[in-house]
Amino acid sequence: MSFLDISNLSQTYGDKEVLKNVNLGISKGEFIALVGMSGGGKSTLLRLIAGLEKPTGGSITFNGQQLSGLNQQARVMFQDDRLLPWKTVLGNLLLTTDDLDKAKRLLARVGLEDYADAYPATLSGGQRQRAALARALISSPKLLLLDEPLGALDALTRSKMQELILQVCKEEGITTVLVTHDVREATIMANKIWVIKNHGIAAEMVNDFRDQYDDQAQLAKDKIVHDTLEIILGEDDAAA
Repeated sequence: MSFLDISNLSQTYGDKEVLKNVNLGISKGEFIALVGMSGGGKSTLLRLIAGLEKPTGGSITFNGQQLSGLNQQARVMFQDDRLLPWKTVLGNLLLTTDDLDKAKRLLARVGLEDYADAYPATLSGGQRQRAALARALISSPKLLLLDEPLGALDALTRSKMQELILQVCKEEGITTVLVTHDVREATIMANKIWVIKNHGIAAEMVNDFRDQYDDQAQLAKDKIVHDTLEIILGEDDAAA
C-alpha cells in the first residue's frame, strides 16, 4: 500500500463530471505535480485529498486510514496567502500552536525573522507566501498540498519560492502535491508529473532529472515539457 492511495475516485457537481474512476498511489516523500487544462479537475483532486470535499464515489486512504472528513495530517497553500490581516506574521503562525520558539524558528527558516511583528498588508507578495508556507509547516504536516501558490508572483520571486519549498520538503521528507498550469515549473519541483485530461490521469511523467542541472538533464526536462503539452493540448495543437 502506498502512503496515499486513491481508488476509483469520482467527483461530479450536478450533471458535470469532473473526475471519473481515478486510481493513484503516492509514496512517502514524493513530490507530485498535477498539470492540465483549466477546469480539468486538478484543484478538485487536491481538495478531495485535503478532505475539503466528499467524493461522489471511490475512496482515499492516507497513511493506512481511509479518509473521512478533513485530512488532519495535511496542510494546504493557496494562490492567495489567506493570512489574517489583523494578525501579525507571528500571530498568524500562533493561531494553531502555542509553541513560540517553533514559530520563530520557522520564520527564520523562510527568511522572515525580521518581520515577525509586521502585518500582512506591509509585506510583498513573496513575503506573504513565505509566511503562508511557515504557517502551513507549523503543525509538522505529513502532506503538503499546493494549489498554485506561486501563480501571482513575479518570475524572480517565484523562482526563489520554488527553491525554498523544494528545499524544505526534501529536508523534512514531506510528501507534496502541487497543482500548476506551468509545466516547466512541474519539471523544476516534482519527481513525478500527472497529466489530468478527460476526467482522469492521462499520463504519468517520471522526472529522474529534477535535481540535476547539466545539459543532459535540461534536454530530458525539455522532452517532458514537450510530451506533456502534446498530451494536454492534443498533437496538432502542440505542434502548432
